[in-house]
Amino acid sequence: MAEWVTTEQAAKIVGRSRDTIHTWIKRTRLGMAEIPLKLKPSGSRRGGWLVLADSLLAVEAGSTRHARKGVGGLGSHPPLGKGVGNRPEPDDDLSFGSRDSMRRVRADRRRWVKGWVQEGKTLPKVLSAFADRLHPEIEDYYQAERAIKKAREGEKPQP
Repeated sequence: MAEWVTTEQAAKIVGRSRDTIHTWIKRTRLGMAEIPLKLKPSGSRRGGWLVLADSLLAVEAGSTRHARKGVGGLGSHPPLGKGVGNRPEPDDDLSFGSRDSMRRVRADRRRWVKGWVQEGKTLPKVLSAFADRLHPEIEDYYQAERAIKKAREGEKPQP
């Protein structure tokens, strides 16, 4: 997917708001982004930027989502209905020991995948460490980490 997209298209691709995309662009332009976006001027009279879709996915993969009450979209919680209260996400009440929740278990899986991607392990090798039912989740982590690694390698000066 080596295509240039507008900020509106970028927001739809990653399921984030346009404000988030504009923040990522600003951080990239100021040199403050851990993983910078690949940008080019849009060429329109109003100005603006086009974002390379591959770099967008790399930034999204390395980004933390902050859930906000009453704000729709991926990574956010639905508005609380009457009598619902502040109950945890459905699988967060599953406990794997004294302090492990599903969120922590997933974070651990992602850390393992990240380490194996940095070591250069192939997807089949990584998948072999996990149960078949986890493969779609692990494939997502693997692809995201590969995109991050690819973006970082693109930053290094060529000898």
